[in-house]
Amino acid sequence: KDWHKWGQSTTGTVDLFKRIIGDADPGKLLVCDPFLGGGTTAAACMELGLKFVGCDIEQKNVENTRLRLENL
Repeated sequence: KDWHKWGQSTTGTVDLFKRIIGDADPGKLLVCDPFLGGGTTAAACMELGLKFVGCDIEQKNVENTRLRLENL
């Protein structure tokens, strides 16, 4: 909840992605998040080496996510 009021844990998202991608090559996968929020999905993708694209209707969420990713 540090980055968005409905934020989820990055560790939980990383675990979920690991279960989904299995043995696939992370560099060949692309995750799309149309509801960026606090950027948890983006942060998890960075941790796992997944390609990521996201957007949000609220510019503040996009700015906060950029800031969050710069600090990883």
